[in-house]
Amino acid sequence: MMTFGYVEDADRLFARFVVTQALLLPATPESLRVVALSVALQLQLELPERAEIGNDGSSQPQNSSTRLTKPASLGESCPACRSEVLLEDLATATCANGHVWQRCSITSLLMTAAASRTCVVCCRKALVTTRQRALHAPWNGAWTVYEMLEAVQRCVWCGNEFVGIVQ
Repeated sequence: MMTFGYVEDADRLFARFVVTQALLLPATPESLRVVALSVALQLQLELPERAEIGNDGSSQPQNSSTRLTKPASLGESCPACRSEVLLEDLATATCANGHVWQRCSITSLLMTAAASRTCVVCCRKALVTTRQRALHAPWNGAWTVYEMLEAVQRCVWCGNEFVGIVQ
C-alpha cells in the first residue's frame, strides 16, 4: 500500500485531476483504475460523483480516444471569462461561453501560456514552465506539476521529441 506524507492543497487538486482522468478514460486498464482508487483513498480525495465508475468494468481498453466517458467538474475555470471548464477531453477544453483551449499533452492542464513545446510528429503541445514562471490557478505551487513538466522530455502520446515554440 502506498503512503503519503503531508500533501499541499495544489498537489491534492492535481492528484484529483489525474485520478479522475484514470477513472474516466475508456482505455484505462483495470489495474491502473485500482491504483487510481488507492491513491484517492490514501489522499482522501473527493472525486466527482460520476468519476468512481468509469467504463463498463471490462479490463480491456475500449479505444484510445482522448474523450472521457463522462464530463467531470474539477474546479477549472476559463482564463478568459472565469466560467467553469469541465474535463471532457484530454486534447481540448471549451468553457460555457465557447472559449476553446488546448490541453497540455503531459498534464492535461489548460494551455494558457504563450510559451509551449510541440511534438515534431503528432504536433501535441505541452506547457513550458519553471518554478519561476507560475502556472495559472489553482495549479500554481503544485510541485508535482512542475516535476512532471521538467521530467518529461519526449511526447507521452507518440514518444518523439519536442521543439520549443514561443508564440
